[in-house]
Amino acid sequence: MLVDDDQHDNFFHERVIRKAGVAEKVVQWTKPEEALKYLEAPDTEDHLVPDLIFLDLNMPRIDGWTFIDSYKDIENSSLKDTKVVILTTSLDPSERIRAEAEPFIHGFESKPLTAETLHNIMGEYFLS
Repeated sequence: MLVDDDQHDNFFHERVIRKAGVAEKVVQWTKPEEALKYLEAPDTEDHLVPDLIFLDLNMPRIDGWTFIDSYKDIENSSLKDTKVVILTTSLDPSERIRAEAEPFIHGFESKPLTAETLHNIMGEYFLS
């Protein structure tokens, strides 16, 4: 899942993911509140809970930190294995420190998503 208010970034990042062949389905959201509603719904054949969420921090209305605060409150046991990785242009070291202290965040990466970064994330969390 991609959660980023920039549709161009979502398009590019989805291409990187598809080209790597690491996902059956890629869902993207430019409105974080819609992504949260999606995550609240039960896991079904037509509505898959993501294994991985790439989350931008700098978004209007609901930023990445507010998204994480709401994400923590979602009562969907299917999300227990979902990994959230921050994907941002932010160079602020305090944001990286904050992300490292947050147990619901599993990584902090700089945009744009590259094949190498994606491969490293997949190797760390999904491939044995």
